[in-house]
Amino acid sequence: MNKKLIFFFIITIVIFSYIFNVDRFIKNQVSTLNNSITNTYLNIIVTTQEFINKYINQLNYIEQLLKQNEDYLQYKIKYNQLLSSNEKIIDQDLVKQKIKLQKISVLKYDRLNDFSKIVLTKKEDDNKTINALITYSGYSAGIAMHIDDMFIGYLNNNSKCNYAVYIGNSKATGITSGVAKNGNLVIKFIPLWQEVNVGDEVVTSGMDDIFPVGIKVGTVKKIKSTENTKIVYVQTYIDPLKETKFLLF
Repeated sequence: MNKKLIFFFIITIVIFSYIFNVDRFIKNQVSTLNNSITNTYLNIIVTTQEFINKYINQLNYIEQLLKQNEDYLQYKIKYNQLLSSNEKIIDQDLVKQKIKLQKISVLKYDRLNDFSKIVLTKKEDDNKTINALITYSGYSAGIAMHIDDMFIGYLNNNSKCNYAVYIGNSKATGITSGVAKNGNLVIKFIPLWQEVNVGDEVVTSGMDDIFPVGIKVGTVKKIKSTENTKIVYVQTYIDPLKETKFLLF
């Protein structure tokens, strides 16, 4: 065989081998570049989507907070309106009796082991020795008086909180005398011949010159007869221990 032909054949094989290797190399490089571009694109898309979702979620959360804040503001406005309305109702209801009411607040407990005895802010000067405490919602809460240069309140729960009441349509008379173990208000000294029934409403009688007549107290839950009088147990409309402000009569 001619040496030139053999040489040409070898050169041709080398050239084709080189060409195919270069092509494979280029394909590999292109494939790698394509994968890199694809991954980068996907990362950008995912990151952008996460940012958008996070931003939208934050906007939704902020919108929810604003809505809640608006609702709370509406509740506060309605509460203040209701409180103001209650004060007006009390004033209008008692104006017929020419009653002047003072606003008064609780300063502290007189003793930490007795929540039914409280120290109140000073009252305006008047001639009454014992004043009535009425809640802003218009219910009886207790009595108040000056003791040792302090204005002390005895709430319904205190055995020293004594004022006159009417019971039911018969207007049976009695005196409040603190509370029983179950928390019901005790009313004593009801004459045996006076009719009282479970469910009767109890209101102040005004006969003691402490409360005005007709301030609501509660309803009769139990009746007990003793040798000389009757005792009734009353579920009061409010718990005065939870009140911090009163109207003073």
